[in-house]
Amino acid sequence: MMTVLLVIIAGAVRVVDWRAVAHSIASASVPLVIATAVITFLSTVIKGIRWWLFLRRVTGLGIGHVVRLTILGTGVNSVLFANAGDMVRVGLVAREARVPVGTVVRALALDKVVEVLAFVTMLVALGTRLPVVFHRNVEIAAIGLVMAALGVLFATRAELRRRETAAGYALSLISWATQVAAYATGAMAVGVAVPIAAIAIAVASVNLGGLVRSTPGNVGVFQLMFALALAPFGVANGQAVAAAVLIQAVQILSASIAGGIAATRFSH
Repeated sequence: MMTVLLVIIAGAVRVVDWRAVAHSIASASVPLVIATAVITFLSTVIKGIRWWLFLRRVTGLGIGHVVRLTILGTGVNSVLFANAGDMVRVGLVAREARVPVGTVVRALALDKVVEVLAFVTMLVALGTRLPVVFHRNVEIAAIGLVMAALGVLFATRAELRRRETAAGYALSLISWATQVAAYATGAMAVGVAVPIAAIAIAVASVNLGGLVRSTPGNVGVFQLMFALALAPFGVANGQAVAAAVLIQAVQILSASIAGGIAATRFSH
């Protein structure tokens, strides 16, 4: 599967006008690029707060502590294969709270469940605003993600507390909204203007493509999924790739810098 994906990416690279991509990025709006970085960081902070909701009863760690660990994990995820950042933050929480790793994994599972449910909500809400070509895919993705969320709950034998679930779900909706806003801002920075529904489906596509990270930081897959998502909306490959390269570059740089700063707090 990984080999097939890499072959597809290699083929896609050949048909992109990289000079046009470089020109678009070089002439990008600096204020919009900065706004993209700020919104991206805000999304990470919101995710950290959400994870704290499920950790506070079993670890006693403070909200600031968990947010810093989330920032650190995001930084690791941005440069390594798979979801190494999640493993790092789980290990650090278990060590610093002196609780079993399984306890932390269950809290992370609950965090992912509410994130998936909010993601499904976004997909369903978008369903009627998307081109017909997406309708069936949205239905399949929504059903599959709900089943996956239920599978996680069953596998971890985790129980969702009503108050924490509601708060986590609300934070997840806000987090997805900020991610859509970051993608929209990044796209506008290079002159790509499409309906917000198009940006949202790009966010959905990139995240679905990143479930199994087959390249460091998911580079290549990110651009491929982004371009495929925007193609039905009339966005040329070169424009879409330029936007995707810029957005991911901002994500990687901001996550790496913030993660490096957060790492200094856990160096000893």
